[in-house]
Amino acid sequence: MMFRLQKLIFNMTLISFVIILYNCSSVNTKTYDFQVTYAKTKGRLKTKPHYIIRLKGDSVSYNGIANMSIIGERNFKISKSELKQIRKAFEESDFSSFDQLYQGNVRDLPITNITYNDYEVRFQSKQAPEKLKELALLMEELLHHLSL
Repeated sequence: MMFRLQKLIFNMTLISFVIILYNCSSVNTKTYDFQVTYAKTKGRLKTKPHYIIRLKGDSVSYNGIANMSIIGERNFKISKSELKQIRKAFEESDFSSFDQLYQGNVRDLPITNITYNDYEVRFQSKQAPEKLKELALLMEELLHHLSL
């Protein structure tokens, strides 16, 4: 009888340990082959939008920091077709061939940062190449999901 009780306690402890181990983020991490971080900072102009969008696979994380209709963090998913469209645009842009900085003489203008798979580009809209501006608009379109 005592042996059965010890065996039951041992099995329950082992099952609990396996469940905790499975749910542990360091063990159960999903790797993504497509990641984009898009940050729009207001610069010295206090009325400009300031927010960050992180895209990992089809998961989107938004953080509205200032001058946005939605302040704070929100998480949502995008459709596979939207993800495919964004991924295709980044792949076709040859993102890593962009210069890492496009900035003019006016320091007060907002700065946009786009990081795609560990390569970061910072720019002011007036100085950026058209392909880079198109990628920025594509990322900004994700904001439409917040009003749903």
